[in-house]
Amino acid sequence: MIHQGTDGLSQGLLTDGVFAADPMKLHLPLHLSPHERHPLLLSWIQSWCPKADIRPLNPEEWFTTGHGLAAGEPGPVVTYFPTLLDHEWVLWLPPPAAARAALEELAVSRHKRPHLNHIFIVPRLFSSQWHRLLYKTADVIVELPAGSRPAAWPSHMHEPLVISLTLRFASCAPFILRYHPRILELVRTLRGLWPYVSTDERGILRQLCNTPAALEAML
Repeated sequence: MIHQGTDGLSQGLLTDGVFAADPMKLHLPLHLSPHERHPLLLSWIQSWCPKADIRPLNPEEWFTTGHGLAAGEPGPVVTYFPTLLDHEWVLWLPPPAAARAALEELAVSRHKRPHLNHIFIVPRLFSSQWHRLLYKTADVIVELPAGSRPAAWPSHMHEPLVISLTLRFASCAPFILRYHPRILELVRTLRGLWPYVSTDERGILRQLCNTPAALEAML
């Protein structure tokens, strides 16, 4: 509100933010994805994701790669033979204004390709449109406060960054790992690290990503 100008309006300051002819969308970037706002975010994600060269899906790929399809070719008549992805990790970095549309495709993909793991990251803007669906879909949800990790999400981003993991279904009970004690323990630990800038949270994030395989080996 300080940068946008509303905070100073009560004091009669008409030379800041939108009152100084800044466009409103500069302060409410609903149309920009998180890595478009801060390009270094992608390298931070790659530092803890099991697929080190992972790339975010573009909107067209929400309906293909997001559903586990790498390519395909037509059959002899009208049959279409899809080619599945050769990896299990998909990264979604949608703009806040399109987050609900991306989440709807992710929810479909989870049941079509239950072996896939999805990382879904979006700034906490326009959340009334997608917040509820995210909590129905994701297994792990944490918020990275702006400025707590300057390299990944600096303070001038203002709003927190919502980071969620939708993990693949386990092949045995409990199948959905959302409420597994190991998952809950790691999430609590991760949230406790955010206030300390000098700590490294990437090890905890790697453990969260590797938890499904580790738990299946134990069950």
